[in-house]
Amino acid sequence: MGGVLFRDGAKSFLASLPEPARSTARRLIRSPRAMAWRRGHIDEAAFWNATAAELPRGWTAQTFREAWYDAYTPNEEIFSWVEELQGKISLAIFSGNVRSRVEWLEARRPFRGYFDKEIWSFEHGTTKPEPTFARALLTVLDTSSENVLYVDDKVSALQAGQDLGINGFLYQPGDVATLKGRFVEFYSRLSES
Repeated sequence: MGGVLFRDGAKSFLASLPEPARSTARRLIRSPRAMAWRRGHIDEAAFWNATAAELPRGWTAQTFREAWYDAYTPNEEIFSWVEELQGKISLAIFSGNVRSRVEWLEARRPFRGYFDKEIWSFEHGTTKPEPTFARALLTVLDTSSENVLYVDDKVSALQAGQDLGINGFLYQPGDVATLKGRFVEFYSRLSES
């Protein structure tokens, strides 16, 4: 979701910060505690309570959260394409996001209605790039790996799926034309089978 349907908000947020706030923020959002939150092993309150003393100078949990979440801006070109595909093929969202960010983004730019299936890390106790999360994708979709085209902007996330035989496409932000071409190629092969 972040990096394809929405701009990679974590990357954008971190880039907007001066040092040493950037290093501190990077450490927090990539910490084992943040990964436990993504997996649904701890809730949001536990995450923010535990990190309150570690926030960059001058930030509160609320201001940090809002700036971080606001950095996820919609990729309208992808949204338009998803709108075109809706109802023609089965679409799924596969994301390592936390529940509160999903709700935040849905309130700002509704997206969940475009997808037939949703696979969230916090519902499966695992996250990208863990192989168990890629297996959860196949379980929820109830299909074989060769029937799936998985689009992500991170090589590590794609690798776990590709190791299971899932067709992966590394999306380069802004290169929707190549993504569409890869999709047409994939769909044509699938239709011939």
